[in-house]
Amino acid sequence: MQACDELLARLDATEFAHQISAWFDPHVLADCAIRYERDPAVATQRTSVFLGLDQLSPNSPGALELITTFLHNVRIPKATIEFVAARTLRSHAVSKATWTWFHDLAFAGEVLPIMEAEYEDETLSGFIVKERDVVLDLLVQPLKALVDLIGLYTDNWNSVIQHQPTQDVFLRHCSGGPVFVYIESHIAEALTGRPIADAGIIAEYSGCVTRYRAATVVGKLPPDSADIDVARDVMRHMAAETRKPI
Repeated sequence: MQACDELLARLDATEFAHQISAWFDPHVLADCAIRYERDPAVATQRTSVFLGLDQLSPNSPGALELITTFLHNVRIPKATIEFVAARTLRSHAVSKATWTWFHDLAFAGEVLPIMEAEYEDETLSGFIVKERDVVLDLLVQPLKALVDLIGLYTDNWNSVIQHQPTQDVFLRHCSGGPVFVYIESHIAEALTGRPIADAGIIAEYSGCVTRYRAATVVGKLPPDSADIDVARDVMRHMAAETRKPI
């Protein structure tokens, strides 16, 4: 049994961003590297993307902080760059300098609630992220995953606190990984106005965990476990799905 606060102690802002970076699309990274190699000036022109939050308003507690924490701490994992670089070289000449640029890449843009951006449609709810073109292309998938999780946990906890006094609720998590505890506890504490993750516990678990367009194996499993075969099949399906529109 493991308390939520013990899980949270293992996850700082850098590790949180690294976990969310699992949603980087290798195909998009390859395309961005080719575009940057071809014309860096065009590839790094400033642009923007809208993140819609159906369940939230721009003032929803915790949402902006989680998004900015991710953006200001995210880096493209070295293993991802090496994996993509090795395969891109087969068909395109991408220089070491280009891959070094992506390895050293850090967010240099801004995030604005929709009411602070130059939009007049009051029905829009969400955020505008402004950054360089290839950087935004890379960040879109991880940001969509994070926004979906924020919306899910906000909706769940709004439902909880509508029916229970906030002093009577606490977080007992059953997630397969600490990043989900991090997001949910952050949202829950923002909505209730108090720490709530210290009273909950989660059980040890081994098996295949499916989540937003991804699948992982958690816990200790033997190499010949049927769960690993299941996870492989699910991951192949999820990988194919990432090429389809959301």
